[in-house]
Amino acid sequence: MAEKVYVVWNNKGGVGKSTIVFNLAARYAERYPERQILVLDLCPQTNSTMMLLGGGTGMRG
Repeated sequence: MAEKVYVVWNNKGGVGKSTIVFNLAARYAERYPERQILVLDLCPQTNSTMMLLGGGTGMRG
């Protein structure tokens, strides 16, 4: 099966990119538990990474 790539990008902060990425990855993993999901968080704030790993104190303002 061909690999699928999704990109979420917006130059402005605070538009929900991290939340969207987290929810997309979580729902995809639930729907296809046999597949591996790779999320690359290139944002310096690493909000998606913190959400996926369960660390941090939440999103920074």
